[in-house]
Amino acid sequence: MPRSELGADALLKTTGIAASLGALLESRGRSRDAARIYGAALGDLREDEAALSPTERARSVVLARKLASVSRPDTGAAEDAMEYAAATLIKLGATAEQLARAQERAEQGEDGMSAGDITPPRWLQSDQLDLADTLEQLATIYEARGKHECVRLCRLTLTVSLAIPAYLQTLSILGRDRQPSTAHRCRTANVMAQLSAALSHDTARSQNAISWAKQSIAVADKSVAEAPAIEADDAAQCLHCAGIGHVNLGTLYAVRRPHPSVA
Repeated sequence: MPRSELGADALLKTTGIAASLGALLESRGRSRDAARIYGAALGDLREDEAALSPTERARSVVLARKLASVSRPDTGAAEDAMEYAAATLIKLGATAEQLARAQERAEQGEDGMSAGDITPPRWLQSDQLDLADTLEQLATIYEARGKHECVRLCRLTLTVSLAIPAYLQTLSILGRDRQPSTAHRCRTANVMAQLSAALSHDTARSQNAISWAKQSIAVADKSVAEAPAIEADDAAQCLHCAGIGHVNLGTLYAVRRPHPSVA
């Protein structure tokens, strides 16, 4: 059936159906087939990006993140999809509120799909427009592919920095919260630990890596000490983050320690 016969919000209808099919395939252990479905749906949305509505643009970000999540992190498919999601969110930063409203509209079922048509998977309706989280996931992918500090021009003519700058930008965004929860602080500590690990690949930056590892431990420890009882589970995650920071720190000091000369 031609898309023109689907009426208003045709792209949202077809990509919603694709998302449901992909979710079904995933539930049956067919992740590769699901990835192909998500990729095709994202391709449909990207055919004419300039003409996308805010709701369609929000859908493209969600699908791109999902495609990246079902692809191996050390592959180009995961990198391209998450890079597109991050670049789109950065480019549309001035209209973030509009995107959020579009996402809310889609969640309320106003995306052209009636309840009798199909029930979209929950992840399609969830909040996936978090730039900090998207950058963090992108940095993780870059790290998996061994791209610790490269810069290249992406297709949307935005300069997308890789691992280290992406972690730094993530921390900048996370730092805007003036009343962070324990979970938020733990996430910050985790990103600091990841940044320390990324910096450790460059021996000339070992001191910076050590500094970030120490900051990660300090943030995690403070979060645990100040966590209210209701956030005990989050505090436990902070202990894990502190552990990662200590491992990073120990490894860095071990590398810097002079080796005894052999007679």
